[in-house]
Amino acid sequence: MANRKNALHYLNGRQEVVKIGDEFSCLPNIFRVFVSNFELGDETRLFRSLKVKTDSRPEPVTIRWENAKKDNPWKIEGDRLLGITTLEDMKYEIKEYDQRIEPWHQSGMIKIGRTHGDAILLGVESGKEDRIYLYGESSDHGEFFEIAPDIFSLFSKIELVPDTALLDFYKVSLNELVLNWDEDFWRKKSDQLA
Repeated sequence: MANRKNALHYLNGRQEVVKIGDEFSCLPNIFRVFVSNFELGDETRLFRSLKVKTDSRPEPVTIRWENAKKDNPWKIEGDRLLGITTLEDMKYEIKEYDQRIEPWHQSGMIKIGRTHGDAILLGVESGKEDRIYLYGESSDHGEFFEIAPDIFSLFSKIELVPDTALLDFYKVSLNELVLNWDEDFWRKKSDQLA
């Protein structure tokens, strides 16, 4: 198993494609494809977990993902993705956008997620469609900072790295893990089923 994977590899797909209603008509096409096909919410819903069978426990343990590496898209080093707004919360955000309540609404964007320090914004108006921006602690004097041309590009920039402290605690090395065809967890090569 590789030590790092881009987040696209671990996005949680929906069981069925969600039809996007008229209340979401302002959403650009690429983002519509994303919300129709992938789970939304906090990071535990966004990403498939890394489950590992260890010597010390009969059931697989879940290893938390870290996504705060220096080469990812966040402007503040050590920041991390906390979640992408659910469709229910997005309805409320779109109503606020229609009323131009927040500074980003006035600039043709809606809030679609958050990091520890910033709001993650989606361009919805001509010239900004599908572009992803940050706004908050990393912004210079209320400016918007573009981080990706679309939501899929954003997730391709995020590197997920397993929590090494947990791996050390369970005495697991990523290099010795395999995933059997009929299992939803990783195990050590030496424990592999015959």
